[in-house]
Amino acid sequence: MAGRITGEESRVTIAWRQFWIIGLIALAGCSASEPVQFAHDPRLASEEFAEKPNARRAVETIVDEMFGESPDLLRVPRGAGLPEGGRYLAGLVQEGDDPEDIRPVVYYPAGSETPVPIAGGQALYHRHCLHCHGVSGDGQGPTAAFLYPRPRDYRRGLFKFTSTDYGDKPSRDDLRRILHNGIDGTSMPAFKAQMTDVEMEQVIDYVLFLTYRGEVERMILEEASFYEDSDFADEEGLELFREEVGEIAEFEIFGRWTEALEGLNLVEPLTPRVPPTQESIERGRDLFLGLSRDVKLECAGCHGNQGVGDGPSWIDPETFNRYVFLENYDPTSKSTLETLQQIADEQQRRWSDEWGDPLRPADLNRGVYKGGRRPIDLYWRIATGITGTAMPGHVQALSDPDDLWNLVNFVLALPQQPDLLRPDQVQKLGADVIPEAASTAAR
Repeated sequence: MAGRITGEESRVTIAWRQFWIIGLIALAGCSASEPVQFAHDPRLASEEFAEKPNARRAVETIVDEMFGESPDLLRVPRGAGLPEGGRYLAGLVQEGDDPEDIRPVVYYPAGSETPVPIAGGQALYHRHCLHCHGVSGDGQGPTAAFLYPRPRDYRRGLFKFTSTDYGDKPSRDDLRRILHNGIDGTSMPAFKAQMTDVEMEQVIDYVLFLTYRGEVERMILEEASFYEDSDFADEEGLELFREEVGEIAEFEIFGRWTEALEGLNLVEPLTPRVPPTQESIERGRDLFLGLSRDVKLECAGCHGNQGVGDGPSWIDPETFNRYVFLENYDPTSKSTLETLQQIADEQQRRWSDEWGDPLRPADLNRGVYKGGRRPIDLYWRIATGITGTAMPGHVQALSDPDDLWNLVNFVLALPQQPDLLRPDQVQKLGADVIPEAASTAAR
């Protein structure tokens, strides 16, 4: 984080050892009588917890105690590891137990002796991000239903485009890169021209706060499902459960995030980049098509022999487009997507990601790379896969680490050399050609 906090503002009182209580200005357009509330996990509204009212109340109570029940009053749990204990989440901070002791948070720009008040990550998130990602970070903002791909639901703690292994938490640089550059081919814009570096760090903190809240709530729900409802009937039972889940959150959830955010899980290339010679590009093409004698990859099973995203592992593009776009007139209805899922299940084919949102393999001919177009970005996608999707990591499947770079060189060259996967050329090489109807349907 650029700049520095004053010594006076940095002091933490004894009362803050478990968490900070951060008072925020009420949201614009919301009256004091109608405060905005964080949404709880939908599982709490299921039949499972309808029969366990004490357990449901316990989960909601503990989550609200740990994180606050509203964006107007945030709480930072013990061990969360946010910079300055969560100070950048809000522009106002309440120190101690006195509700009247609320002070503005300030920082000093580099080279300046003049303090500047911060808006706080919450206010910036509500200004720039809420309309897509929602108040609770669940991807259910007011514009979300009209977008494809859908905005990310942070609550599961899964992020697609990272420099870490499949399923691992992203580094802070990964989050910073996405916020700075946006995601090509989606509605996620680049914010480098809309926010300062300091403001972007504040938004990252708030996104992490929402992510922690979602992950911890899912963990508490899972733990509560193993208890009898009577276990939560009195304060003693609730207190024992509170202590148990607090320790799990601190050491298992926050601990994993701390390691990743510090860059301890970064995946480094095994070898320097191979020069993008025609020989390297064609070696990558053969690997993509599964024609190499020493290793068999299944890239074409998803991306198709022409690389247009029409591989036989996925539901055909015509059916996909029909139910995702053409028949989805009511953006608030899931009936058409449920039909698509049923068709995909009957055909034993894929159609969605881990969030249950419709997804298609990338058309590699377009030269649009959601996770970034630098060679190292593509290296990470091929080596470690894309978390939450069917794109696996290939680092273990390739005996020659240079082949990761050969695949990168092929993917980068394909939009400029479309003849690499021309049907007659693919057939000449010995690969089975996907029927023309399937290929043209995806274009």
